[in-house]
Amino acid sequence: MELAEQKARELLVGFKGDDYIFGSGVLDQLGEQVTSLGRRVLLVGRFKSAWFAPIGDRVEEILKKAGLEVIGKCQGAAPNAPFEDVYRIHSHIMHGKPDAVVVVDAGSGIDAVKAAATLATYGDVSPEIGPYLGVGKVSELREEHGRTVLPVVAVMLAASSAAHLTKYANVTDIQAGQKSLIIDLDIVPPKALFDYDLTGSQPLSLTQDGAFDGIAHAVEVYFGAGPDIEDLTGDICE
Repeated sequence: MELAEQKARELLVGFKGDDYIFGSGVLDQLGEQVTSLGRRVLLVGRFKSAWFAPIGDRVEEILKKAGLEVIGKCQGAAPNAPFEDVYRIHSHIMHGKPDAVVVVDAGSGIDAVKAAATLATYGDVSPEIGPYLGVGKVSELREEHGRTVLPVVAVMLAASSAAHLTKYANVTDIQAGQKSLIIDLDIVPPKALFDYDLTGSQPLSLTQDGAFDGIAHAVEVYFGAGPDIEDLTGDICE
């Protein structure tokens, strides 16, 4: 088990380097990550949930201790990141004009912020989500307009989700009953953190679901990989 854990750590470090902080008790390092991106931050999280209150208070304290200004707090997205929540978070960004957005949430909440940050960056070109859906649409806008997506610092709260590390934002048109994806390297959060201790109070059912979800995602990547990365994805899957 120790060898497997060491291999997993090496793979993560090789993938993200210093841009990803992970392990038990690492939340206090969040401030140093965010300060590299600016001073004024919008904090997004599950503020309407009683269980989130101590986490939100702690994150806010860490940010302020690092000399950062929290210009506002915004409720995160509902499951599956509905368009309505993306637009609402986008509105907070546009009014607050932060240097970066810190999102403390699980996969859907992080995906919604990635989409909202994209919309805030290019909304004068395409004010609705539709034009960003698909592969490489955001990169095309960067090349055309010379802008990069507003930085997002993603603090993950749930095991098995990779929203804090990847180029995918899964968002949902609730009225149409349609899930869609933004797939682009330009929306990858430049900084991410996962303190495993934050998952300790999750119910057993969620932990079990997360374990199966993580295994399924790993196997999915392995069987979808081409021959040039088969060995690497095999190591990751194992």
